[in-house]
Amino acid sequence: MNSKSGISTATASLLLGLSSFLCLCFTGVPAAIAGLIALTKDPTKSERVQAWIGIVLGGLSIVVLGVSMVASNIEEKQALEEERAQVQAQYEQSKADEAALVASLNEDAEVNLQEIEEHVAAMEAALASKEATTATEARKTASELLTPYTKRKLFPDRTTPLEARLQAAQPHVEALEGWDNGLVLLEEKSYIDASASMDAALLSLDKLPDDYVNKKAATGLKREISRKQKGFASKKKKEEDALARALAEQLVCGDRPQPDGWDGGLIAVDRYMKDRAHDPSSIDSEQCSQPVMTDNCWKTTCKVRGKNAFGAEVLNVHTLYLGRHPQISSMHIVIGAK
Repeated sequence: MNSKSGISTATASLLLGLSSFLCLCFTGVPAAIAGLIALTKDPTKSERVQAWIGIVLGGLSIVVLGVSMVASNIEEKQALEEERAQVQAQYEQSKADEAALVASLNEDAEVNLQEIEEHVAAMEAALASKEATTATEARKTASELLTPYTKRKLFPDRTTPLEARLQAAQPHVEALEGWDNGLVLLEEKSYIDASASMDAALLSLDKLPDDYVNKKAATGLKREISRKQKGFASKKKKEEDALARALAEQLVCGDRPQPDGWDGGLIAVDRYMKDRAHDPSSIDSEQCSQPVMTDNCWKTTCKVRGKNAFGAEVLNVHTLYLGRHPQISSMHIVIGAK
């Protein structure tokens, strides 16, 4: 029993050791353990050789696995160190760039701040004379030049008042842009859109502070916008009524029906005529005119072929009015005929 047990264990150790070249420690550790157990079973010479081979192979697989894990850990640490070094270098570079920028801002402060003041003054002058484009561009340029100083809190005694003037003027600039846009829309006879643009301009003007430097110009612009809106109020009302009618027509009449590309017939006409024909299977509409909108929805004239009560084929011309199907919005029905 001991011999069989020793042979079995030694052989298992050898087999596990050989397979450890593929499975590493998954069979390497059991190979070493099985070999040690086999050596305690009073093995024969061949069993002892098998056991030692299993132990050696299992041990080698464990060593290989350990070395690979150590190497992998070293590589990970090196990659981490390189990443840290890269981040540190980027941080140092950003600090250097920021220091250089601050030095440049300090060196050119007098010239830059003077230029900003000129743009702010140009903006305020353009607002007073209702030059929307000039005011917008001057404000944008002044803001771009001022931001590096306000962001870093440089020369606050000079930058804070300039920033306050820009912020105070923003609603006035937006109102002037809305006014100009409204005038363009008026020229295009888009009265509803023009009124909406001017309403937005009035809302912007209401946001101006009481101590705003261009308060007089803003008040004048407000009065001018109100007068202009009153001047085209009747045209706006007509456009609103026309839009309401169009929406109602869309709701009742639907989109324009499109005749069939094959013979120019209309499905709604076919259904309508078949419901009233002596021989529904003989009905076919053709050469329908392009539907046009009327007070009774879409009007079209169609040629309709079919058999009469005597079985003779006849061709008649019908004028019909089409509206939207009450349940299926993409379909039409005949709502009137002549």
